[in-house]
Amino acid sequence: MFDQLGLKGFDTGRFAEQCRYLFYIKKIESLAEGQWDSVLVEIQRRSVFNAPYDGQKLLGHVAMQLLIDKVTVSPTDNWLKVLLEIAGDPRISNTAGNFRKWWQPLGEQRISRVRSWLAKEDLRLFLEAVEAYGVSSNDEALQRMFPARKRFLEGLFEQGIIRNARLMLGTRAAGFVNRSISKESKISYIPLTGMTDTAVIYLDCGDFYLIQGSHSFKIWLYLAKPTELFDSYNPKVKLTHSELIHKIPASYRQKYPGWPYRDITHHENTWRNEVVEFLYGNGIKIDLEKIMNREDYKYYISRFGHPYLRERQYK
Repeated sequence: MFDQLGLKGFDTGRFAEQCRYLFYIKKIESLAEGQWDSVLVEIQRRSVFNAPYDGQKLLGHVAMQLLIDKVTVSPTDNWLKVLLEIAGDPRISNTAGNFRKWWQPLGEQRISRVRSWLAKEDLRLFLEAVEAYGVSSNDEALQRMFPARKRFLEGLFEQGIIRNARLMLGTRAAGFVNRSISKESKISYIPLTGMTDTAVIYLDCGDFYLIQGSHSFKIWLYLAKPTELFDSYNPKVKLTHSELIHKIPASYRQKYPGWPYRDITHHENTWRNEVVEFLYGNGIKIDLEKIMNREDYKYYISRFGHPYLRERQYK
């Protein structure tokens, strides 16, 4: 770079270092969304992303802001990996040193966007844990319903309504998940006590909130955030089955008197209709063709008809 500019001899020292860093930022600014470039390899070096950029920000802050702001819907895996390599997972306590150093300066809007992107990975791990349990336990009913449950959850994500997710795992379920990911990866989850094989996922869908689990765990639907526990990222938080099915609903009822919620059993032919009826009955519309495959959608319409969207009362 220095030879091309006629600055041979100035390619070492503090001046050269600052020039290189400015070049990195200008290069990242010029990237199209999702485009890969060798500069993204350089920016992952600890000495580079920790370098001062101005009086307030590090080079890593500026690079992250540029990458996050370029993404329209969701980033490529490579771009997401760059963000996590620089700053780590943002789904930690906001008092943690790493969060205060890297994520807090970026602002809540960018933090929320990255957390929503990481929700997709939580969903993938949850589905893998559920599928593995169905196979290992020879649970034919669970295996039979798994494709529909998978399509339902992935369909919600495809509609862009999932703002955040929280994975909860028993010890054996966590062991399976850890074995299924690379050694370099780290997962953020809430440990489940007394639920060894169980995997549970919480989804913040904006207009509604969903908790679903493996085994015979019901689908729980709420019209408001049922608890702050899923957003605390406190490493000391652990949950029991009783807290999930008794304490959290009780907290919701106390905080939102009279507001509806539902717990739905996974009966093979009716559970999706119960979910749709609850949502549409409370003024919440979702794309039914995205939460079902083509055959299931045709069957659903022929049996239950098109749902009636009521006016929303609880906001």
